[in-house]
Formats: sequence, structure tokens, C-alpha cells
Amino acid sequence: MCSRVSVPLDWSGQRPDRLSLAVEMRRDKGPARGVIFLMAGGPGQASTRYFDIGEYGYWSVLFRDYTLVTFDPRGTGDSNQLSCRSAASDIEGSRAARIGADCARQLGSRRAFFATSDNVKDIEAIRRALGFPRIGLYGASYGTDLALAYTRSFPDRVQRLVLDSVASPWSALPVLSEILRQVPATLRAFCAGVCSGVTSDYPGEVIALANSLAAKPLRGRVRQSDGGSRAERLDALRFLGLVIETDLNPGLAAELPAAVHAARQGEARPLLRLSELIDGSRHGERFDAVYAATSCDDGPFPWQSDTPVAHRPALFKNALAQVPKGSLGGFGSWAVAGIGNASLCLEWPPSPVRELRPAATYPDVPVLAVSGALDLRSPTLEARALLTHFPHGQLVTVSNGGHAALASSFSACLVEAVRSWVGGRRAPRSCHGSRLLAPLAALPHERRPATAAATLALVTKTIQEAEAAWLMASYEGGPDAIPGVAAGRLAVTDRGFTLSGYSLAAGLSLNGALQGELSNGFGPLRAHGIIRVKQGAATIGSVAVNGDTLDGRLEGRTVVAGRLAAAGTSGSVGGAGQAWSTWTPPAGSTAELATAIGSRVAGEYRLDAAGTQLLAVRTGPPTSPSDSKRAISALAVQRSPYSSSSAQFHLTRHTWTYTLCGAGARCSLGGQPSTTRGRLVRREALEVALYTFKFAPQLSSLLVYLPPAPGEAPTTVLYFERGRLAAQLSQPLDKTLTLASPPLPSDPDASEVQTIDSLTLPYMYRYAVAKLEGGGTKLELTPSE
Repeated sequence: MCSRVSVPLDWSGQRPDRLSLAVEMRRDKGPARGVIFLMAGGPGQASTRYFDIGEYGYWSVLFRDYTLVTFDPRGTGDSNQLSCRSAASDIEGSRAARIGADCARQLGSRRAFFATSDNVKDIEAIRRALGFPRIGLYGASYGTDLALAYTRSFPDRVQRLVLDSVASPWSALPVLSEILRQVPATLRAFCAGVCSGVTSDYPGEVIALANSLAAKPLRGRVRQSDGGSRAERLDALRFLGLVIETDLNPGLAAELPAAVHAARQGEARPLLRLSELIDGSRHGERFDAVYAATSCDDGPFPWQSDTPVAHRPALFKNALAQVPKGSLGGFGSWAVAGIGNASLCLEWPPSPVRELRPAATYPDVPVLAVSGALDLRSPTLEARALLTHFPHGQLVTVSNGGHAALASSFSACLVEAVRSWVGGRRAPRSCHGSRLLAPLAALPHERRPATAAATLALVTKTIQEAEAAWLMASYEGGPDAIPGVAAGRLAVTDRGFTLSGYSLAAGLSLNGALQGELSNGFGPLRAHGIIRVKQGAATIGSVAVNGDTLDGRLEGRTVVAGRLAAAGTSGSVGGAGQAWSTWTPPAGSTAELATAIGSRVAGEYRLDAAGTQLLAVRTGPPTSPSDSKRAISALAVQRSPYSSSSAQFHLTRHTWTYTLCGAGARCSLGGQPSTTRGRLVRREALEVALYTFKFAPQLSSLLVYLPPAPGEAPTTVLYFERGRLAAQLSQPLDKTLTLASPPLPSDPDASEVQTIDSLTLPYMYRYAVAKLEGGGTKLELTPSE
């Protein structure tokens, strides 16, 4: 349900203006345990856009049995949105104070009515308008500050609190310096066991580079996705902003250690590229007016809100001088200004001193605090300190979790922990969160790879970097296209991304399309697709990408499971054991071998007691079922019938095809269809597959097209993979399928029925032919009903 609630602009009543707040509510179908207001961060995020409270939305599932309410705070989204024109990317630089002052002038006198205290009164107005006697509150980041402020102001109205990344309501300089002091330990935890291929001291490199940038910023030109370039400057404050941004941006987190290491070695381009990707897409956008208005009103700062602008720099400088240098985690004193709002608000126009914040007293209500172990802006110490005020408070920490862990981390344990807690049970103290991507290894040099193994390593690294770049592009406000580090571009698509001449180094470039998905819905990221590899202008191979596994051909060598097979082999395993069956096909090419197998097996199967042959068997390399001249170059196998993004891609270089054809039109079978006859057809397909894999070790997969029902077009195929039949290939054939002459149409016993069904039914697919992005044709396989 969507509605609007009218509130005064000025809660003191001195101005007649009113605001219209956008409110959304979803009532649970059953008896509700209570009501939870959901509040995003910022300040400045529109909560109705942040939270999906539809029937099957994440937050509805998380807080099942609760009525959910979310709203756009004043000045955001559909609640009379505020805006200022300015270069938002400069907010962390030396011009921050002037940008803030310019925004204040654009807002005029309205700027004085967007403090946290105003938002608290808005929440109370919404509660009254909706008629709820008591409410629970969920807040993320600044939303936790807002939830706590409401709890202090209206303690009798609060039922429970869920606080995701506790933001201290008293973020003065001592708190900010303590946050900085925690940064090295957090970066060390991020790199524990996963950064050995980059650096042995990521925190040390970050601190050394940051302090050097405070003295001399990095400058250089950065490639653009349109092929041009632009000048980029990176100072210490913007760099520190990049570091802190990694607790919300997993793509940036994966890229930054290698880029920092490269910058420390004298190669600045990768780091400047990241800075431009994160900040450059926002050049010329509107400045976040609500963030400035709320932050500059709330404080606290080393001055009062009515202090003249001319007096503030001295007060700020004196306050910075009082912060012990050893308490900043190795950063210089410049960093304190970088993570707080004082620099932004130095020239914000003076205003009368408003009501002081109430004392830190809270009602004794249940509280669940969630804290990501990799949260750089709201470390766990803030949550621990807050929970001392709540006797019935619980803390859940999330390994690999960043800022706003419940909203942004990938942890099934955390989801279940919150569901348990709101259901009245105790939550665990800690949960494991998944990394979407591990940090990239050290960036390569420009020299051309000297061996096929080095080429494969560079291809793998380029794909991993492209995945990280795509995650950055997918992050809120990210660009639609990203330039490669050395050449080419990445373009975002609905399902993933395409690569066009995308290069990390050494003239090696990638072309093709990859789809992205999260394993089990919670990570890590797995990409699937077909990539063509070029060295300069020459194509040197193609690989199928399935998560962290690559298969295909590269520089004349076979790639199996991300490794080069021994020279002169296909990389497949197998061999013709003489005792495996009573019949051995004659030696020959793949086509000759498959023809012999098809003829042999087809002669064994009968349609009826009169001895009519069940099926003819045609064989050949993969081509379109409707056009034998159109080669199939790749398979897109959708493993789940419920998700079109779960397709795995395979090249058809080591795939062969059989077509089981009845005597009717379009290869249909005559007579009456039955379950027994369907199983008979699948048994024949299985026997063909077993013979082929056993005596053709160069093949890794088979497509067996099945005959349709009379009057229908062929639509079904069995897709066999060698690895899924490994157990059957390691034992004699008659241990899998009882040998007889002819084996059917007599019914198989129960054991054989189970064998046939288990080895065929899971691998039945409907198929369609489609163009492959980047050229070629793919066969799309979707699980059959």
C-alpha cells in the first residue's frame, strides 16, 4: 500500500510550509507479530527505493509475520527532493567547504529543517497517521542513528530495534580518530590468507601511499570507454575515500590491493583508473543536498552552529592538534578531516543553536546489532559500546561482511539469525559471509607471455579483473561501460557483461559475453560464457568460462579445468578396456567410431515383438537440428528451471551428436506412446553414450536428440557429460545395463529401471538455437519438464 503523510517543514510552527512524505506499507497475510519501520542510510537515501517489501521481497522474507513500513525521508526520493548543482566527486577534496557553502546558498532558508531531530518527528507523525501504538525499527548506517534518536525521544513507542552497522550518534573527533585507528586491523583481516599473490602488507602499503599522497597527489591520464582519455588527480583524501568505499563495493575491494601495490611500485594507471571509475561517473551530477543539510545541522563539530564562519578554521585546527598522532592508525592528521563532515561544513552558514541532543538514556527493549568484520566506517567497537545501554541487546558479527552487512552481505546464516531473533529465539554470536570475489593477484607487466601457461594465466587474470570491474559498474551509480586497463571496453548487460578487445596487458585481449550469478544465491560470483582470445590481431583460442573453471583451446593446447593438458593430448581421460563389453568398435576417426557404435546399438533395440527396429541412429559433429550446415560452436546449459542466469557455457570442440530417428515424420515413433517405450529410448541413448565415452576419449560430452511424439516437432535432447558417467565407465557395461538379445521390449527389472532413470532423466533438456554474442551459434538447453 502506498500513501502520503503531510508534515510541517518547520516543526516549531514558525513557518506554514508543509512537506508530503511518500510512505509504503505491506501487511503480512497472517497475524502480525508487530510493525517494523525500515530506514536506509545516508543521510539522503530514499528508503522506498532501497527496500523491496513486495510479497517475495528480501525484507518481507526476512521479517516474515511483521507489517513493514518504509518511507522517503524529507528531501529524498518522492518526499519533496532537495538538490544542489555541484561536482559531487570533489566532496572529499580541499574544495569541500566551498561546495557545501554553495549548496547552502542554493537551498536558502529551507536548509535549516533537515536535521535528525526533524526526521524523528516525521517518524512519529507517520506512526500516528498509520495508527500503530508501538513500532520496531530497522536502520542501516545513518538509519541506526535515526532509529536511536527516535528511541530516545519516544521510548514508550518502541517495541524492538535491529541496528545494521551502528553509526555512533556522537561522532566527534575522538570517535573519528578511533575509527581510523581500526582501519589497519580491518584491512589486515580483509587480506588474511587471500592477498599473498599481491602483497604481504596491505595495510602498510595503504598507509604509506596515503601519507605520500597528502604531500604529493598522483596525476595522470586515464583511458575512457569511448577510447579517449582524461586527466585524473588523486589526493590523500580521495584515496582514503576509495579505501573506505571497499566495505560496500566488492568489485573495488577485489581490485584495490593490486592497484595500491602497483602504485607503490611506480605504476599509477590502475589506481587512477579505479578513482575515475568510482568518482568520474558522478562528475556533473547533483550534489547530495540532504546529506549536507543534515550533517551540517547535526554536527558535532569543534564549533557551535551559530559560530561565525571566519572563526571556525582556527577552532578546527586547534581541535585537530589535540588528537594524539599515535591514535590515527598510522595516518597523518589530515585523515581525521577526511572521514568526518567538518571540512564539508566549515563554511555552512551560521544558524541558531537548536535543542541539544537528549542524554544517552534508552528503554529496555530487545536490540539486535549486526556488524560486518570488514566494516571500515562503522567498526564493531561502536556496536559494542552502544549495547552497554541495552541489557537485552545481542551482537552478531559477520565475517567478510562490510558496511550495512544485513543489506549488502551474502550470508545465509545471517538471514536465519535475524529470522530467529525476531521470532523470539536467540541469534548466534557470529556468522560467516561469502566473498563475491577474492582480491586480484598482482597486475601483470606489459611484456608478452613467453609460454602457453603464461598466456593462460593472463587470460584467467583478465577475466577475474573484468568480473571485478563489472561489479563496480553494477554498484549504485556505476557507469554502463568501463575501459580496460590497457585497451578495449566492458559493457554492462541485463545478465552480465560483454568484452570488446578488453585487455589487461601485453596486447592480449578478450571478446565475448559473460553472464553472472551468485552461487546458491549468496556468493561467490560465478560468470559463465564463451570468450575468444586474441594476441594482437590474431585469434589464438577460445575458452568456456564456468565460474573459476576454464575449458577450451589456447595457442594450440587444450585447456581442461583451468589447466593446460599435456602436449599432444585432449586432456580427457579414458581407454578401451577389452573386458568392458563383449563388443569393441573398430579403430578409426571420431565419425567412423560413432557410426559403428550407432549401428551396433541400433540393431539391438526392437519396437515390437515382430522385430521392427526401434530407431535409426544418425551421427556427426554438433550442427543445428534444423540446418545441418549451421555448426553449433557452444552450448548454454541452464541447470535450474527457475533461473535463466544459471546457464553454464561449454565449447563444442569435444562434443559429438547422435540423432535417434523413428520411421515416422520428423523422426517420430509410430505406435502408442508409453512409459516403457520412453524408457527404452532413453536406455538406447544411454548405451550409445557409454560406448562412445569408453572408446572415444577425445570426447567430453554428447548430445543425443530424442524422437518426438507423432505430429510434433523434435524438441528434446539428452546431454551427457563424461564426468557424470565416470562410475559406469569404470566397470563392465553389463554391470550397468543387462545384456540380452534383444534386450527389450521386455520390461527391465526394478534395479535397471532405477539405473536408467537416474542416469537419463536429470539430463533431459528442451533445446533452441540462438546466435552467440561475438559470433557463432549456440544451442540453449533448458531442463525438460
